[in-house]
Amino acid sequence: MRVPLSWLREYVSVDATAGEIADRLAISTLDEVERVRDVGVSDLDGNLDRFLVAKVLEVEPHPNADRLRVCHVDVGESNARQIVCGAWNFEAGATVAVALPGALLPILDAPLDEREVRGQQSRGMI
Repeated sequence: MRVPLSWLREYVSVDATAGEIADRLAISTLDEVERVRDVGVSDLDGNLDRFLVAKVLEVEPHPNADRLRVCHVDVGESNARQIVCGAWNFEAGATVAVALPGALLPILDAPLDEREVRGQQSRGMI
C-alpha cells in the first residue's frame, strides 16, 4: 500500500522522517516496508533557490529542430536567459517555472547544466 507522508500527517501528529516512520511501522506491524520513495524537488544545499518563476519574453522555432523552441525568459537578471525547450503549451507573455543550472531534479542523475542543444545555448529548463 502507498501512503503519502502528507496524508499520514493530516491524521497523525508525527515529528519523524519518512525513513523513521517506515522503521517504526516495520517494528510495530512485524511486516517489512518495501521502500520509502522521496518525490518532488529536494531543498538539499539550497536547491529550491535554483527554481524561479519567469516571464516568457520571446518564443522562436529552433533553427535545427522541428520539435524544439528557443525561448527568452526574464528571471530577474539584467539580460534575458535563453532556454531551449520542447514544451508547446505556452507563448510569449506566459509565466513559467524555470530550473537554473545546478538544480537537482528527480528525473536527472546529475545537476542540470548549461548546454548546447542542436547549436543553440540553453541556460536552464522550462
